Amino acid sequence: MTIDIPYKHFKFRDKNYGEVAFIQEGEWTGWIFTRHPDRHWVSLRLANADDLKKIERTMAVMN
Repeated sequence: MTIDIPYKHFKFRDKNYGEVAFIQEGEWTGWIFTRHPDRHWVSLRLANADDLKKIERTMAVMN
């Protein structure tokens, strides 16, 4: 699945996947997308607890 992710969704860098985006679906779930070489976003997997912790830490630093 290839989609365009609006800028308002949370993005971060991952050592394994490079540029990664997170779309939240509900309080504790969400999807992780990675940037394909053609610059489109490709669904990678359902977000896991480690992803959510990393996002929370990054957002705390940004605020």
